[in-house]
Amino acid sequence: GYWSHRAVLSAPEVDIAVLETARGGILKRGLAYDACTVGVVLNVSDDHLGMEGVGTVGQLARVKELVAACATGAAVLNADDQHCVAMARRIGRGAELIYFSLDPVNTAMREHIRAGGRALYLDGAGLVIASGADRRILMAAADIPSTLGGRARYNIANSLAAAAALLGAGFEDADIVAGLSSFVSDAQSNPLRTNLFEVRGITVVVDYAHNPAAYASLAEMARAMTQGAVVGVVTSPGDRRDEELDHTGRTCGAGFDKLVVYESASRGRPYGEAA
Repeated sequence: GYWSHRAVLSAPEVDIAVLETARGGILKRGLAYDACTVGVVLNVSDDHLGMEGVGTVGQLARVKELVAACATGAAVLNADDQHCVAMARRIGRGAELIYFSLDPVNTAMREHIRAGGRALYLDGAGLVIASGADRRILMAAADIPSTLGGRARYNIANSLAAAAALLGAGFEDADIVAGLSSFVSDAQSNPLRTNLFEVRGITVVVDYAHNPAAYASLAEMARAMTQGAVVGVVTSPGDRRDEELDHTGRTCGAGFDKLVVYESASRGRPYGEAA
């Protein structure tokens, strides 16, 4: 949030700040900084619509692109997301565009590479850095603990984005590999983000997922982890529109063998209505 960002940026002992910039904070107070060295946009999906005057995914994308537009060094964008690709035309002047993709033959990324631009993508089991005719393997996806042996594809995408951001900030390959290979997404270092527990012979994944895109990713990961039944225990905030709640329900219904829906944050609805 805005005030947390200001507190971090004004602290004299801080050398580098990595800030998650939410659309709500941008709409309510703007950015807490005039410019950033690297701006990253991971994706844009149908969440938080109907709030703060944003009614469409396209409008939401225009809000999020502000992070890339204020980048002075590099803008890292998801080539697999059409809204992120559209942002490439409006990144900050002089900023380098770096794409990342889970698809090695992504059209937008390939055109960018042919023109001499830099990109990172997943090719088979490895993370590849490309520019022009140059290719080099950064590391194997399975060597990144947060990917759960390569089964959590969304964390492969996140790792590609993190590596691209570090490249844009001037880090060397060895530094990036050291960071990605040492980070474990457990309850101590990254609470509520793909935390795994073994409970009476059942693998339990605890994650903050609360929109259709996140639930689809978790279901895909769970399918890759087991031959057995996949049970979803899910919720969604009550301030989402009926359309988004319906989309979440359909996504979870398709992704899980059994589904338990519970009420969490009603946020203005009568208790139980969102469930």
